[in-house]
Amino acid sequence: MSVDLEAVAHLASRDRRLARQVLSAQQAQAAEEARIAAADAAMQRQLQAAERRQHLAAQTRATQRREAEERAADQRARREARARAARQRAARWRHRAASLVGYVRGHADDVYAATMYLLAVGGAVYGQITAAQARGWPMLAGIVVAVAIEGLALVMALTAQKMRLAGEAARTPRALTWLCAAIAAGINYLGHQHASRVGAGLLAVLSLAGIVVWEIRSGARHRVELRRRRLLPDPPAAFGWRRWLRYLPSTAAAWSVDVRDRVSPRAAYLLRRAAAERQARRTAARRNQIRRLARRTVRVASRRGDTGAVLASLTWLAEHGTS
Repeated sequence: MSVDLEAVAHLASRDRRLARQVLSAQQAQAAEEARIAAADAAMQRQLQAAERRQHLAAQTRATQRREAEERAADQRARREARARAARQRAARWRHRAASLVGYVRGHADDVYAATMYLLAVGGAVYGQITAAQARGWPMLAGIVVAVAIEGLALVMALTAQKMRLAGEAARTPRALTWLCAAIAAGINYLGHQHASRVGAGLLAVLSLAGIVVWEIRSGARHRVELRRRRLLPDPPAAFGWRRWLRYLPSTAAAWSVDVRDRVSPRAAYLLRRAAAERQARRTAARRNQIRRLARRTVRVASRRGDTGAVLASLTWLAEHGTS
């Protein structure tokens, strides 16, 4: 509230004391109004600051809530991704397990043979390592020697298999395979006979069993392919034990024919060529013999003057040649 100076001056001209009181009252009222205005302004500022703080707090809470929601969504996404990855891994493992089970069911003989081969080779390697240690060699040296011997045997067996599929006899690699097996068996027996001959014999048998299993299984696996490539003959005929007991002579004759004729196509071709060449040699020898006989007959008939025999011999020589 502003002070009315003109009214105060007019009042002062009449009564100064009253004018001073009025002026003081007006100044006090003006000061009070100023104080109230300042208080209102301060309150307004506080209210505005409170509103700003509330707005900021609301924004902060909204931001925190949004971040919490985003974190929760991200965590849910990660959990779902982990769960999806776990399901995929489980599905892959189930597929692998099912494939393994299916393979084992479909190739039970191969799996069993491979297991027996690994057991035999493992026993042979163990025997060779312990034999080397018994002679004071370090374990590493025994491992190297055992792996070298068994590995060389396997390499030669694989080489022989490849050569047989190519149509070759593969005698050298097969011989080297059995040589490695014999060396391994000898090492196992001689290296353990001082402790137990039975154990030494078993280890030696394991050394030979591995290559026996390999040779039999490899031959059985590739027989169809070898027959398809015309490198092996057909399987032998089975006559049955009852026929052998009842009709022994005819069965033995048929078996002999089967043994004679059951050869690979390439061998059959070579046998036919050999038979043809042998027959040609026999025919040539017979003709030469007849020619010599005809010449001798012509000479004898000429000396005797038998013209009929001479003409017959000359006719035969003209037909069959004189060379």
